[in-house]
Amino acid sequence: MADPSVLRADALSAVSMVLGPDEGYAFAERHDVAACFIMRQGTDFVARATPRFKSLFPGQDKRSSKRVSVKRRWGRVAGSR
Repeated sequence: MADPSVLRADALSAVSMVLGPDEGYAFAERHDVAACFIMRQGTDFVARATPRFKSLFPGQDKRSSKRVSVKRRWGRVAGSR
């Protein structure tokens, strides 16, 4: 969430978390809130930004449609055998 008021941004973020990615996005769009939702899909992360967010941060929409792959790497913990 992006808002001039930190308290409002925090409250809107909490509302969107409770509503979930689909209803939270619809709520943000309906109330002209600048929001970017990042969701995990399998081993990828997908971002979805509201029109208000895109207007405040031009050029971010190109990244928001990209899938970012997450690769886990498990290594030895220092000192373990």
